[in-house]
Amino acid sequence: MRLLSRTAALVLCLAATTGCIAAGATCREATEFVPRLCPSGLPAVAALKVEWPRACASFALGPRGARRFFARAWKLDDPRGESAVERSPCTADGTLRLADGRTAKWRIEQIGTATLVFDATGERLTLLCPECHFAPFPPFTP
Repeated sequence: MRLLSRTAALVLCLAATTGCIAAGATCREATEFVPRLCPSGLPAVAALKVEWPRACASFALGPRGARRFFARAWKLDDPRGESAVERSPCTADGTLRLADGRTAKWRIEQIGTATLVFDATGERLTLLCPECHFAPFPPFTP
């Protein structure tokens, strides 16, 4: 019965597609190539709009891919902020509404980084997704 409960919890966690990283996860210490990352703490994405990429036709990130990105992304925990991560000329932009009602503008870069800017507060959150091994993202190689 205990194994069944754990399996059911895992299935529910995966089905929710967001928030699971934060459930009991701890920060990942920095390495030579990747800055310190912590669980994003973002609730589920309730609504999402994608504006098609501006810089690269090969980076066609649709709503499903953007949702998958946010479900797997980790928050950058580095005093250098956005300058601590690589940047990419290939981007997709959009807006989203989280399950808690907050709205934000976002930019996801093909290299696997993103910036989220919350509308009400202007707070900026830099995200990195080392687990995004799906198209249109290239393999993550730190």
